[in-house]
Amino acid sequence: MIKNVFLLILLVVIQSCKIETSKNTHNKIQEKKEIENIVSGKTLYNIDNFKISTKYKFVNEINSDTLNSYLYQDLNNKIFYRINVNNLIHNLKSIGLEKFNLSYRKSFFDEYEGNLKNDKCDFKIVTFKNKKAITNNFIVTNNNLINNHLALLKAKSITTLNITKAYTISVIAEPETLETAFDAFIRDFEFIYDEDAEKYISPKYKYEILIPDGYVPEKANGSHIDFKVVSRDPLSIVTIDVSERTKEELNISAHDYTLDFIKNMYIQTNPQEKITSTEKIYIDNIEAFLVKSINESRSTNVIEIYFYKDNYGYLMTGTCKTIDYPECENKFLNTFYSLNFF
Repeated sequence: MIKNVFLLILLVVIQSCKIETSKNTHNKIQEKKEIENIVSGKTLYNIDNFKISTKYKFVNEINSDTLNSYLYQDLNNKIFYRINVNNLIHNLKSIGLEKFNLSYRKSFFDEYEGNLKNDKCDFKIVTFKNKKAITNNFIVTNNNLINNHLALLKAKSITTLNITKAYTISVIAEPETLETAFDAFIRDFEFIYDEDAEKYISPKYKYEILIPDGYVPEKANGSHIDFKVVSRDPLSIVTIDVSERTKEELNISAHDYTLDFIKNMYIQTNPQEKITSTEKIYIDNIEAFLVKSINESRSTNVIEIYFYKDNYGYLMTGTCKTIDYPECENKFLNTFYSLNFF
């Protein structure tokens, strides 16, 4: 089973020592819509559980039930970036696992390393984002990427595992620029939900969510608040409020919300809050509605995300002083997007 997974990765992840890109020009599959529609500031929050700077404007080349492939081309500098995400959940379930365990990881990397050794590839075992990973250096031949088949391009990739997916991050460039481009690309890449990070697990509502750095759990004083963490420096609060859906809410999703609806709701419940922006997003592939607001009289900023799951309505809230908002905004969003039902 692991061998089949590895062979699939070899075929679609640019993962051999020698690649003839001209052979792949007719394999393009129609772009998957809205695959990267979660954007805030300078960070792209991706439904494949990674975040990266929006300067990498991905074009989704391949998508299926098991693989999504993201490509960015810097034609001015002749650099080509790719992230391939291979979802192994079906393979895991076939052997009774919900996510990677130590045995699966060992088998995966043993098979991977064995194939690279057999092909006499230039590879190295490394640590990436506190996880075991393999880097691979290779040469791209017969390339038509820059309309010059005589040009020499080299490539470097790194592959690691997180939860149920294999991530391969690759860069193709001219030899003198490859290392710098590759180092910058993997430095910009981060997991939204990292299985090794500290997290809160809700036994009642069956979800996990990361506890952001610098925050500590605190007992909630509201009957519907299931999750509350607080930071003292800067002072900020993150909560999740869970309540039973009303009859009116049973047949709608948060994407049915509109700006006018939210404005009317705020007039009744938060009249001093001024809405600065709204956005339809996804949380763990669930339709959600994000609202950013400011209370000028209290000098506070708030991010709220509404969504429904089964018989419950969820409200995730991040609150901080306006002066601290530039620092807190990404922490709030990173935490919210990390929510994962199990």
